[in-house]
Amino acid sequence: MTGSSLSEPSGPGHLAGEPAAANGRVTTRNFILGLLHGWFLRGGLAFADPYTVLPVFVRHVTSANWVVGLAAPLMRGGGFLPQILTARYAETVARQKPILVGVVTVRFAAWIGIAAATYFLAGSSPLLALIIVLSLLLVFSLAGGVGAVPFQELLARLFPATLRGRFLSLRQLGGGLLAVLAGAGVKIILDRPLDFASRYALLFLLSAGTMAVGFLALILIREPAREPAVRTMQPLPHFMRRLGGILRTNVHLRRVLTAELLLRSINLCLPFLVLDFRTRLGAGVPFVAMALSASMAGQLVSNLWWGRLSDHHGNRFVILTVNIMAAVAIAGALAVRSSWQALAVFALAGSVLSGNAVGYVNYLLELAPRTERPAFISLRGTLTSPMLFLGVPGGLLVDAFGYRSVEILALAGTLAGVAAALRLPCLRTRPLGSAE
Repeated sequence: MTGSSLSEPSGPGHLAGEPAAANGRVTTRNFILGLLHGWFLRGGLAFADPYTVLPVFVRHVTSANWVVGLAAPLMRGGGFLPQILTARYAETVARQKPILVGVVTVRFAAWIGIAAATYFLAGSSPLLALIIVLSLLLVFSLAGGVGAVPFQELLARLFPATLRGRFLSLRQLGGGLLAVLAGAGVKIILDRPLDFASRYALLFLLSAGTMAVGFLALILIREPAREPAVRTMQPLPHFMRRLGGILRTNVHLRRVLTAELLLRSINLCLPFLVLDFRTRLGAGVPFVAMALSASMAGQLVSNLWWGRLSDHHGNRFVILTVNIMAAVAIAGALAVRSSWQALAVFALAGSVLSGNAVGYVNYLLELAPRTERPAFISLRGTLTSPMLFLGVPGGLLVDAFGYRSVEILALAGTLAGVAAALRLPCLRTRPLGSAE
C-alpha cells in the first residue's frame, strides 16, 4: 500500500468519511475482509460470466436472441426495484450487516439451485432447466438489489473518501486475478469429454463454492453501530416524493446519472459480442474462454490505476476516462477483423466495467449528504439498473438487422455519454490530505 494508511482520518465536509472504528486494527481487518469478499464474489461469478459463458449456455437451449440478451441482465440487473424498498429501511437501522447476512444466504441458495437444475434437468428437459435457471438468476439478482444500498452505506461508514477508490479497485484487482484463473478453469471444463449438463453444472457449482468464501468474509466484517439517519421508516409514497424532490433539486445528481445511463447503452451489444465475433471470425468454443480471460485481464490491469486516479485525481476524471474508453471499445468492435483484435475489445470492455464500478459509486458517495446516502444510492440503482436489460431489445434488433445494428447504437450512446461526463463538476477542490 502507498499513500495514506488504512486508518487515515478524513476531514470535514462532503468528502469526509465516518470513522470506521476506534482503532486502526479493526479498520485494517475490515479492509482485508472487504477485499476477500469482493475477490471471491467476482472470481465465483466468472465461472458463469454473463457476457461469455452464460450466452453460450442459453444458446444451447434456444436460438432466440432476445432470450440470450435476457440472461445477462437477469444475473446483473434485476435488483433495481428492491433498492427503493431497502433504502427506506437501511436509513432507520444502526447496523447494515444483518441485512447483508440474509442477502448472501439467499444468493448462495439460488446458485446451488442453478447447479442442481442444470445437472438433473438440462439433459432430459433443457427448456424446463432454462426456465428454472433464469428464474433463480432473477432471485440472485433481486437479492443483490436488496443488498446494494446496505453494502454501499457500509462502505461509506467504514472508510473515508480518500480510501474508497483504493478499496474498490483492489477488490476488483484481486477479483480479476481469480476471474482469470476461473477463465482457465472454464476452458478446461468445456474441453472435457462430459455431456452438456455435467459441464455447465460443474461450472455453476464451482461458482457457488467460490462465492461462499466471499460471503463468509462479508459476514466476519465488524460494523460499528451508527445513529440512524431517521428513526421511523417513511411510508413509500412519502419516500418516493422525497426521491423526486432530490432529483429535481440536485443538478449534479441529474448530470452524473445521465452520464452513467448513456455509458450503459453499451449493454445493447455486450451480450452479443462473443456471438458476433465467433460468427464473423469463424472462432470455435475455445474462443469463449479466451474472451472471458481477456475481459477479466482488462479488469485486472485497469484496476492498477482506477483506484489511484479516484483517490488522487477525483472521480470525475475516472468517469470521463471510462466513458471515452467505452466509445473506443465499441468502435473497435465494429472494426474487428481478427481474433486478437476481438480479444482486445473484450479487454477494453473489461476495463470499462471495472472503472464504472469505481468512478460512479465513489462520485455518488461523495456527492450525497450523509443523511441522504441511502436515498441517493437507491436513486442511482433504480434509474440505471434497467439499462442492463437493453440486451432484450438488443436481441430483437439483432434478429431484425444483425449484430452491427446494436453496435452502432451503442457507439452513439457512449459518445453522448462522453459529452455528458464533460459537464460534471469536480468534487475535489483541494489537494489530497489538505485541510478543508
